[in-house]
Amino acid sequence: MLGEQNNTRSNDQYKAFQHQIETTEAEIAALEDKELELMMAIDAARQEEKAAAEVHRRQQAESDALLADLAVLEGNLRAEHDRVKADRTGLADRVDPMVLARYDRILRNRGENVVVGLPKGVCGGCHMKLPMQVFVDAKGGRDLVTCPSCARILYYTADMEPDVPAAR
Repeated sequence: MLGEQNNTRSNDQYKAFQHQIETTEAEIAALEDKELELMMAIDAARQEEKAAAEVHRRQQAESDALLADLAVLEGNLRAEHDRVKADRTGLADRVDPMVLARYDRILRNRGENVVVGLPKGVCGGCHMKLPMQVFVDAKGGRDLVTCPSCARILYYTADMEPDVPAAR
């Protein structure tokens, strides 16, 4: 375009070429500025990526350590479960089969809390207030006593005395 500018014969043509050159140079400068901004953004993104990779590496190490701890704990719990299961089998052989069948049925239906206390005359399983006769039977300890509401097996200790209203 510069060569054409030198061959022009009129000032208008020369000015048009000059304007075109200035416009093109301004566009080039704007593109170069944009390129620099993008390069700076890329550098910033690379720094963020490095920081994020470091955070990820630390968190991965922490989670790996926690998983290893959990694996050890799981192994210990499995061993403990097997030991308790073997102990239960040995102990269950010494229990009356009728009582054991009742215990297993309650365990299936109600979950883990099969044998519960009755603090202050309330069932430790379903939390229902029990009739005084049920409390007295459990306190006597002669027979197997169950809750009339949830059928759990009840036991009594001295600290479980019910609140008795004061006599007037």
